[in-house]
Amino acid sequence: VDVVNVLLLDSEGTTLRTGVSDGIEGASPDVAIPLVAGAIGRAAARRETAVMEDLSAADLVRESLKEILASMAVAPLVAGEQLLGMLEVGTVERRRFTDDDVTLLQVVAQRLAAALERRRLWEAERAATAAAQAALRQRDEVLAIVAHDLRNPLSRIQMATHALSFQLPAEADRKAADIAVRAIRGMDRLIQDLLDVGRLEGRGLLLEPSPVE
Repeated sequence: VDVVNVLLLDSEGTTLRTGVSDGIEGASPDVAIPLVAGAIGRAAARRETAVMEDLSAADLVRESLKEILASMAVAPLVAGEQLLGMLEVGTVERRRFTDDDVTLLQVVAQRLAAALERRRLWEAERAATAAAQAALRQRDEVLAIVAHDLRNPLSRIQMATHALSFQLPAEADRKAADIAVRAIRGMDRLIQDLLDVGRLEGRGLLLEPSPVE
């Protein structure tokens, strides 16, 4: 063939637009073909292969193609149940497309659709990974701020509790002071746990071996 065009369905799923072209200059202008408009739009809407051996008699949105090409064939680009676009080939001289030609065009269209779908999935995965990493960074920043803001007053409470403990007479009931000290230690462990969550994700958690029961 002399011309190959890949027409891709836009994000709204209503219009075919030129994705990439190769061949004769002027035979692949930037176009917008609504679904069901012209022979190619109708073939796309029905997800069918179409052969136009006499392009001069074909119903085309791009009438200018008739001045350049004599014959054309199109095949749908389908991934799963989703229409991605159309593969379009054309010749300058009149050509009779055989059954083998049509089969080959359909095989190429299937391979191209699979490649486009892999590309789409790869881009979606990359975007999702970037979004997840950004969310993790934001979470770590929040955890660091929360831990810092909690530790500042907690440190003051701890110092004040120790000071009060030293001021108590030896015979005084130290139960309340001991409860406060244990509560402070428990809160400090919770703050450390918050920071450890971020370290686990960032592979920065240090192991501290110690005997346990």
